Amino acid sequence: MRQMKLFQQKGFELEYELINKIPKIEILYIAGIFHDLGKGKGGDHSEIGAKTSFKFAKRLGMSLTDANLISWLVKKHLIMSSISQKKDIGDPETIDEFVKHVEQSEKLDYLYLLTINDIRATNPALWNGWKHQLLKDLYILSRSKINKEPIKASSKTALERRRNSLIEYKDADKKILEKYFSNLSDGYFNKNVSESLKWQASLILKNKQKELIVGCRTVFGNLIEIFIKVGNSKGLFYKFTKVLDCSGLEVIDANIFTSIDNKFAANTFITKFSHHDRKFKKSDLKELKKRIEKNFTNFQKIKNTQKKSGKKSSFEKIINISDSIYKDKKRNLITIETSDSQGLLVRIAKVFFDNNVSIFSARINTLGDRIEDTFEVEDHNKTLLDRSKVNKIVATLKKVV
Repeated sequence: MRQMKLFQQKGFELEYELINKIPKIEILYIAGIFHDLGKGKGGDHSEIGAKTSFKFAKRLGMSLTDANLISWLVKKHLIMSSISQKKDIGDPETIDEFVKHVEQSEKLDYLYLLTINDIRATNPALWNGWKHQLLKDLYILSRSKINKEPIKASSKTALERRRNSLIEYKDADKKILEKYFSNLSDGYFNKNVSESLKWQASLILKNKQKELIVGCRTVFGNLIEIFIKVGNSKGLFYKFTKVLDCSGLEVIDANIFTSIDNKFAANTFITKFSHHDRKFKKSDLKELKKRIEKNFTNFQKIKNTQKKSGKKSSFEKIINISDSIYKDKKRNLITIETSDSQGLLVRIAKVFFDNNVSIFSARINTLGDRIEDTFEVEDHNKTLLDRSKVNKIVATLKKVV
């Protein structure tokens, strides 16, 4: 409950505005109290909590409308976090899917505030600026959809971002960047905001003679954005994850892109250091860049290195692996939920590599000692994976995670 009063601080201007705008703060308080009370009672804790909170609200003499809203908030309290961290928010289908659950802007306001409070109060160490931005983007896009405000087509957004990233350049430099950007799909520009594209453009120009381009900068306080451009080759995602792991980094999110002519890859990773949470100096980032370049160049030497794993748990490991299909995109979606462990992402990436699978995007979600990683994948010939191949991959993943 204390978290609900902490919004009057830098970075939470939207939340502070909303918490003072919602008509009945008591609805948020009651939903906050009941959202996890269904745990340990056998069954879906959200469903159980929804029924219990409805009865409680009615006993307090609250109206049917308010009781229904509290019950709905408890029932849906996980959905906003789940969609923001597992799905592509830039995809209009994702927004449409979420809005079907919410329907009204007032319900969206309450749900957004409850979601943020839930994550921050459960374990403050799990909260970071990246998760905040994902939730905020989902909220803003959904609010626009509900209010029937005009939303730019993805192609228009891509064109605007591409133009904005070139504004400050002229003549020769602009030509180099135009050639580079023309070889990337709209999806690349939709996934990277203008400010990030400008940073990437500066790296391209500073290192135009290099085959391997690496950039490191701090984002969202204590997180690190890594940009890597390199010639395309088989198993790059596996190589990237191994290189970053050996560089002491934990991957939070990854945008994987291959050029239209299939000659180079331009990927960005949101990361953090595995063993500390401090802010970084320019010298730290410079040293990190050198370390990544060295590990990438010497990949054959590091690929078989094994880090010491932590103490093994005496409890049986719970593994849930689900798969679904993006029919329009001709891609498979594979989600892995299990306990976190040292080098886990590298082992997962190697399974995809060994099965000749290309990773289009990856959403890496760490929840304390548990992970929920979602991968959008396709076969090496850019088609859907057939059922037998999916089954083989799932079976192998269960062995290595």
